[in-house]
Amino acid sequence: MPDRVKCLHVLIAHSLAKGPGLNPFGDEALALLAAEPRTAATLVAGQWR
Repeated sequence: MPDRVKCLHVLIAHSLAKGPGLNPFGDEALALLAAEPRTAATLVAGQWR
């Protein structure tokens, strides 16, 4: 996980690039986004928890 990153968009991008399990903050943000109906076609709900 990158050191000293405060922006959620950077954490999300890191999780998307490296895959689930490496960046817990990015994974959690993606899990919250995956629960939104607007992102149902983009993110798989159970993949990021």
